[in-house]
Amino acid sequence: MQQNSDNITFLYPAGGTDWDALRHMAPLEPFSEGAVAFLSALSATLMRDPLTRTMPDVATFAFFCRKANLERLRKAHTLTGELRMGRGVLFHVAPSNVPVNFAYSLVAGILSGNANVVRVPSKDFPQVALIVKSIGAVLSCETDPQGFRNRIALVRYERGGRATDTLSA
Repeated sequence: MQQNSDNITFLYPAGGTDWDALRHMAPLEPFSEGAVAFLSALSATLMRDPLTRTMPDVATFAFFCRKANLERLRKAHTLTGELRMGRGVLFHVAPSNVPVNFAYSLVAGILSGNANVVRVPSKDFPQVALIVKSIGAVLSCETDPQGFRNRIALVRYERGGRATDTLSA
């Protein structure tokens, strides 16, 4: 994990991100094949981890990210013959009182075709650590044809200060 001058700690990627490259990331089609493949791999990785069985909220999240569920969502939220694209880069400030909320917000951003910067809870929840570790594992070994390892930044910082202003800019 790397911390910068705005007291932003990068949980993923551990060495920080290339903000300029992220800012110019082209949007993808919603529910792209790469997005579904990444989230399905994340689901499988979480389901294989024995810690997931001790965290029902993480198990529910992993179940939500299954390919069958994502295909059901795609059918319910896309119109035949209508092409839509993501908007670009999203900055998510997820509520800090529910550890897994950041992950659902990230999934919505990925499925809508966007690159994502997500502020995770500032408290060290074990659920956050497990999901972040699993994201890193999937992106470190996957062929990553859509470049998802460069489309995600997971950050942590305390309230106040200028970190939110910096990331919003």
